[in-house]
Amino acid sequence: EVERDNIVIDGVGYTVRQRGGARGILLYHRSNVTIKNIEIKAFSYGIYLCGSSNNSITGNNLTTNNWYGIRLTMSSNYNKIVGNNITENNVGGIWLEASSNHNIIVGNNITENQWVGIQLSDSSNNGIVGNNIVNNSHGISIGDTSDYNSIVGNNITQNKWLRGIYLYRSSNNSIYHNNFINNTHQAYVSKSMNVWDDDYPS
Repeated sequence: EVERDNIVIDGVGYTVRQRGGARGILLYHRSNVTIKNIEIKAFSYGIYLCGSSNNSITGNNLTTNNWYGIRLTMSSNYNKIVGNNITENNVGGIWLEASSNHNIIVGNNITENQWVGIQLSDSSNNGIVGNNIVNNSHGISIGDTSDYNSIVGNNITQNKWLRGIYLYRSSNNSIYHNNFINNTHQAYVSKSMNVWDDDYPS
């Protein structure tokens, strides 16, 4: 558990590992913390932010965790999740929920997770940009009044059981310049109004 604000945790390539532990790294009401260059594996959640804002999660390797590689909850806002490798987690790659807003998820490699690459639940105004989302069951799942998110320039490929992108009861999201390739179903939209295709040049 990180108990101070305004610090850098640099793993310099070392590994944090435990069988069956709850969280690899926990931020609870913390801000301006950077977590980088750490391999985190075999926890319930690799990195868990609760009520924590303005933090950076960059260049980490999050694998084989029992639930999600990264979870943001309880109004964890304005965080940056950039350039991580998030793979082979038993449920999903990244989960934003419970009014976790204004975060950016950029340039991550999110592959081979058992259920979903990126999931948003009741979280709005987030940016999902330039990620490689491959060989999960779902690519991106957006639901439960997750509105005004931007999904731009992602590679969403070979998500093998369900959909490339799934939108349910969420509106005014912008989805454009993405590659949807060889997903079982490329897209599914239910009870929502969203904006597709911004044309070139943007």
